[in-house]
Amino acid sequence: MEITINLDELTYQKYLLMADYYKSKKKFLGETDELVLEEFVKGSVELVLSWIRNAPEFPNTETKWDMTHHFVKLFNKRGLNQSDVTRLANLPASTVNGIWKGSTPNLESFIRMWIVLGKPPIEELLTITPI
Repeated sequence: MEITINLDELTYQKYLLMADYYKSKKKFLGETDELVLEEFVKGSVELVLSWIRNAPEFPNTETKWDMTHHFVKLFNKRGLNQSDVTRLANLPASTVNGIWKGSTPNLESFIRMWIVLGKPPIEELLTITPI
């Protein structure tokens, strides 16, 4: 299969710079293999396609999910109490108290607390299971 793509000028120039970097690196390391722009683009496309190929299946839109957050457990593990979280995340005490009691945070509260925790991977914050 052959695919033709058109790159905007900025993307093309950035690809040229990256290809030149890799050419210089190979030359410095004593490797004689010449890298041409087409090979660099092909490698980029192959990389993205491998991500798609290995990605988990997307759930259908009719699937119901149960999501449980682990904020309280993670804050306790870090020695942070409700007062600390209220201050550090700049959230109302009532919001933090509700989360400690099991309420689901809204997106802004979720992001503020995620930042306080040091932006851990989502898998540490949530357990998501189909119902």
